Amino acid sequence: MSQPAAPWLDGAPLSRDWPPPPPSRRPPRWVRVGLPVGLALVLLAGLLLSGAFERRTDTTTVMAPGAVLDTGPLRYTVDRATAEATTASGGDVWRVVVHATVANPTAESQPLPDATSGQLAVRGVPGAHAAEVELVEAGGPTSALLYRTNVPPGATLPVTFSATLPADYRPSDRLLVVVCALELENRRVLDPDADPWWYPSDRCFAVFAPLSVRSGG
Repeated sequence: MSQPAAPWLDGAPLSRDWPPPPPSRRPPRWVRVGLPVGLALVLLAGLLLSGAFERRTDTTTVMAPGAVLDTGPLRYTVDRATAEATTASGGDVWRVVVHATVANPTAESQPLPDATSGQLAVRGVPGAHAAEVELVEAGGPTSALLYRTNVPPGATLPVTFSATLPADYRPSDRLLVVVCALELENRRVLDPDADPWWYPSDRCFAVFAPLSVRSGG
């Protein structure tokens, strides 16, 4: 097997006829260093402005139908839901009704949430159709107890949540019901000394209630 020739040193002077080396094609330093750093800073600023590094404050707990949802002043149990195609003033819609119970464990009468409270909502499963609850009705089998706006101390009452979903909603066998807990605080900026009130918090419960479809009358 032949051995490679050993390197040797040419002692002759360099020829002046050799052309100069071509200019370097390496990008300038500001391109190699400044551009990546600038892009990284822009990306970081975008993440900060979008809140990507902020700690999430909302907490949603999935609960089984019939489980107790402790919202603070009232406790709910969601049992089932119904959906019915109907016609409203704006056209065809789906009317969904959640059947549940509400209990007041406190020693004072507690008001039921209204449509503007933001505490109750429903969502079709699957799909993206969602709506806040428009009507909350609590009561019993007799007319004297229907349409209550509050729950007496220590009482447990049947309650329904009603909401409207658009005509292209397609009911399945489940309806997602969201119930948010309440926090006692004062949110009146112009009246910091006012008495605190119950406001919806970021801690919510999600229940996949069994859904049945009613035929229109």
